Amino acid sequence: MGVLFGAIGATIWFAVAARRRGCGAVLTAVGTISFFGGTIIAALGTAHLIAVTSSGVTRGSTFVYDFRFYALVHLGVLLIAGGVACFILAHRLMRAEPRAWKTTLWVTAALLAINLPLIPIQGFAQLFSALAFVNLVALVVTRKRFGPSTVHR
Repeated sequence: MGVLFGAIGATIWFAVAARRRGCGAVLTAVGTISFFGGTIIAALGTAHLIAVTSSGVTRGSTFVYDFRFYALVHLGVLLIAGGVACFILAHRLMRAEPRAWKTTLWVTAALLAINLPLIPIQGFAQLFSALAFVNLVALVVTRKRFGPSTVHR
């Protein structure tokens, strides 16, 4: 629960700071959505990675490195990387940088591609997919604000 409250607090601070710097409402919204989703995904990905590695080490008398362990660690790393990318790019989104829009779009699509197939077997994938989907919708709706290079290519 602390992760959620921390993410909400950081997101509120992020949005207020953006508005004080004179960022427009639409760009603040898209940046804030990316920041919040990225923060939650990165934080819960970190928790996943800690749980997987600690249970892998304490599971039995000997550590077993198998494909299941590898896949779970890989998933955690991908969640963390995608989440961190989203919240780092949020600052650049609020400056209407076309390259930030494209990069965030690709990262968000990758997060969806990673999490959608996991929904039937893992409940948290629903949350990650929902956050990525909301971010994707915000990016698509606001693409014209990021210049012609994001509209025609």
